[in-house]
Amino acid sequence: MINYETSQYQLAWQNNINLDYGSLVLLYDYLKEEIDTTNVYDKDKRQIMVS
Repeated sequence: MINYETSQYQLAWQNNINLDYGSLVLLYDYLKEEIDTTNVYDKDKRQIMVS
């Protein structure tokens, strides 16, 4: 029998700054996924960051 336990952690941040000549938008996004299983895989987690 193969057992799986997965986890996902996510963080998103956005800051809007109004300026005299327009606006500035700052963004950050983070995603981490993990798997714990009795089956064998090459990788057990991955991270994605966008800024």
